[in-house]
Amino acid sequence: MKNYILSLFIGILLTGSIGGTCIRAGDEKEGVVYLPPPPSRLIAPESGEVISGPITAKEFVWSIVAQAVKYHLTVSPDRKFYRIIREAYPEDNRYNFENMPEGTFFWRVSSIDARGMEGRVSPIQYFVYPRR
Repeated sequence: MKNYILSLFIGILLTGSIGGTCIRAGDEKEGVVYLPPPPSRLIAPESGEVISGPITAKEFVWSIVAQAVKYHLTVSPDRKFYRIIREAYPEDNRYNFENMPEGTFFWRVSSIDARGMEGRVSPIQYFVYPRR
């Protein structure tokens, strides 16, 4: 373990980044850290869905990831997520945001494992709350 920490430290000094990170599920092997996969499917709201009715709360639902102890859900008015308008860390694969504003929004989810390591984000989906 000491050799791994020393080589990681030297790698950071030489390259300016942390190497040896695999973005896939699995067991740890020496020198490699495996991160949890993203949810395989964002279920609701569906991509391109136009939400009708009163805008009081919106439930977000995604597929379960076996390695996840919680998730990181983000909602943004822009596809690049430069501005996050809603963010949550639920332990379940669903979450309700209340008082969503009108507009077009993008959402994504990542998984967080028992070590607190966050994996890649899911594919991005969008939905629309039309102006009344």
